[in-house]
Amino acid sequence: MKKNSDPLHIFLRSLGSRRGVIPPFALELALVDGMYYYVHSVEEAEENSVSIAIRVWDTINLDDEELGRLRKEVAELDDPAKLADPKNLHPSLDWGVLRIDLDQISYCVEWHHRLWPVEGRKSLHTRLH
Repeated sequence: MKKNSDPLHIFLRSLGSRRGVIPPFALELALVDGMYYYVHSVEEAEENSVSIAIRVWDTINLDDEELGRLRKEVAELDDPAKLADPKNLHPSLDWGVLRIDLDQISYCVEWHHRLWPVEGRKSLHTRLH
């Protein structure tokens, strides 16, 4: 399938034009090598680009207990302004940039959150591959 007609690639590119931060754990990005990341936001990408820059939530410095507390806090989050600074959610939470070829992305999972998906935007409910 061509990159400019693949529903997954169209979806990811559309996130770049929407601006704003996606709550932690709300949008999971799985790669073909089995790695996965939680999306923070997406840079705008050219329609014919073979790669994309995706900001991902960096939870590497959180242990299992801290991750559990963060998941609970994020689940109760109702103010999108708190997402502007990761330290508002946890002192060790940060984000990084994943620059990746689109063909290395296997699928996305949109988890339910009151701040995601954004009102008026349809979820991706189509078979991707």
